[in-house]
Amino acid sequence: MTKKHKDYIIAVPIDPDREWTLDMLKRGIERQDHLPNKVGIVTSRDVFEKHFAHSGLYELAETPRENRTAEKRYRVPNIAYNRERLREWFIEKRDEELILWLDSDIELVYPHATKEMIEKIEKHDAQRLHIPYQNRPHKDYPSHGTGCVMIRREVTNMARFYRGEFIKDGEIKHTISEDYMYFATLQAIYNRDHQFEWIAEREKCKHALDFGDIKVVHHLDVYDREDRDYIDHLDRQLKKEGRK
Repeated sequence: MTKKHKDYIIAVPIDPDREWTLDMLKRGIERQDHLPNKVGIVTSRDVFEKHFAHSGLYELAETPRENRTAEKRYRVPNIAYNRERLREWFIEKRDEELILWLDSDIELVYPHATKEMIEKIEKHDAQRLHIPYQNRPHKDYPSHGTGCVMIRREVTNMARFYRGEFIKDGEIKHTISEDYMYFATLQAIYNRDHQFEWIAEREKCKHALDFGDIKVVHHLDVYDREDRDYIDHLDRQLKKEGRK
């Protein structure tokens, strides 16, 4: 008898000026054996209609704020705003137990990826599971941020996405990304020793940093020959293993 896996949704914030990765994003999502109930997206209506309106799998959760064009592309405030709208959409309009955050330039490689993520979370009784991916700009070091992380609903509402600011002499000297602020808040809660003790016990297993055959591709630069060779290699490996 086939094992039934828990329902989940995927959340993807998309900069309307960054479309070249979206076919690869969709390819990774749609190749999954265990599809999400819905993929929530924050982007412009034009981008959504062009890339996602073909399938009921995708839903435009919200459009970016009006003043986004006045800010530098990829600025943390815009990203934080988009993530926070998706977090609210998951909490207020969905009832699945799990949310999988993906960046728009992340591609899930193997069809069993989301099934294995769910199995690992359940096996370790974890609150969240991070899948490492190639970092930007330090390509030799993996990142474990919100680019590919699955989180349980029960803790999703304990933190918010916003830009952290270090202010000195009335000026912003340093900023901290929205994912650092989000996970730092969760970590602080886990470290408490009274009413959240039950979470602290489960948090010991929260970091599932690399589970071998759960792989993702981080498309860092414009889709080039090097990327194509890598994808072709993975396709051959999948066929060899009988997974494609």
